[in-house]
Amino acid sequence: MKFFAGVMFGLVGAFGVVAGVSQGAYAPPPPLVAAVSVAPETTTTTTSTVVVAADARCPQWWDTAVAAGWDAADLADLDAVLWRESRCDETQNNSSDPNTVDGITGSVGLAQVNVFWVQGTKWYPNGYLQTVSVVSGAHDLYDPFLNLRAAKAIFDYDRGEGRCGWSAWAWKGCD
Repeated sequence: MKFFAGVMFGLVGAFGVVAGVSQGAYAPPPPLVAAVSVAPETTTTTTSTVVVAADARCPQWWDTAVAAGWDAADLADLDAVLWRESRCDETQNNSSDPNTVDGITGSVGLAQVNVFWVQGTKWYPNGYLQTVSVVSGAHDLYDPFLNLRAAKAIFDYDRGEGRCGWSAWAWKGCD
């Protein structure tokens, strides 16, 4: 009903001015604005390139996630992980983990990527994320784009190992 009322209001306003019905100085017609009422579970809003779910907690990062390589099918779960891990704040650092690299301890940034992934190991002497050319060091994990690229690389690594992709975050579906 709101939709039709909005359209009718816009059309009446536009028609009244064009037909000379209005009195006084010319004023441009009001914009045609339609209010659409949709069930909350299907309501979406659109950012510049990505359709964001109405219940998204971190919608400001969806475009960045897609640019970093995330598939649209994984964005709702990624959104939930970003909310749980950092409350969508790219400056977060959870230093409770004992891993330390380049003076940074624990898990870093939006997806709380653990610095373990940039630490040299027997299999990846320069660090896994450096080996796959995602970051050059632990400080890069504070950059939202690079953090999301790192999270995607970890997700892909996990899937490549036959797991669900979300194991590093102990997220649903990883029983």
